[in-house]
Amino acid sequence: MIKWPAIIKYQGDNELIYIASGSVWETDQDLHAVVYDADDRLIDSDGVLFSLEEREDRLVILRPVEACFELEEMVDLIRAHFSSIGECCVSKFSIGSIAEGITTVGQFEER
Repeated sequence: MIKWPAIIKYQGDNELIYIASGSVWETDQDLHAVVYDADDRLIDSDGVLFSLEEREDRLVILRPVEACFELEEMVDLIRAHFSSIGECCVSKFSIGSIAEGITTVGQFEER
């Protein structure tokens, strides 16, 4: 079960895509129109990683993979994301949990 909100991390790209809820995932056709790379991952608020697999009906299925993200990995990922979108002082960024980090990405997206 996916714990929302979540982010999508594209292989080879520092920019993250914020997904607020399961209903956003299910109804946003743009999220299902993307051709995902085999190494692209959705990361949920618990740090669980999911692969993004396209079905025949053009919907994307999320399947859990063995690995999980750790807090320090998430900090590094979000720092790289903020740096790629031109935010300053990213070296000072810290979070207390993976869920807090994902929520922070969403807050920056809303600005």
